[in-house]
Amino acid sequence: SEFQWHIDQSTPRHGERPFEIGHIDHTELDVELVDSRTGANLGRPWLTVLMDAFTRVILAFYLTFDPPSYRSCMAVIRNCVRRHGRIPKTIVVDLGSDFESLFFEALLARLETHKKSRPASKGRFGSVIERFFGVSNQRFVHNLAGNSQALQQARSMSPSHDPRTLAVWTLPALTDAF
Repeated sequence: SEFQWHIDQSTPRHGERPFEIGHIDHTELDVELVDSRTGANLGRPWLTVLMDAFTRVILAFYLTFDPPSYRSCMAVIRNCVRRHGRIPKTIVVDLGSDFESLFFEALLARLETHKKSRPASKGRFGSVIERFFGVSNQRFVHNLAGNSQALQQARSMSPSHDPRTLAVWTLPALTDAF
């Protein structure tokens, strides 16, 4: 397929209708979270997203401190079924081990959904969801108190601006804001 240099309203849609093709992927968010009772730093959460390729709407998401696994994939599918009563007919995933799990394959077979794996080292096939991750980090997460953007250049950061000490967001509050 021809490479799309920009994704905007004029970019051709993926699929013929909503809920035909969905993308699932994970990213670690650039924000430090704290415990609501003790205020202790809990680290950075992982975001798993199921996005409709035709409408580019987020069908479901799942925030957790656990690294990506088949459990987070199953949780985002469960959230999609709870919110919409169905999931896309085809799910596009990368070649991560969590998507190759027997449990994930069995769930998709039970729901009569097809799985398509993106080719290795071909990021453009997941450009819809990868673009969403970039935009949500830039426009939402990097504007939150305690964002870990300064940690990318830790040597130029003073201790008073360390995001690990400035974190104020909790997992439930971030889930509601997202």
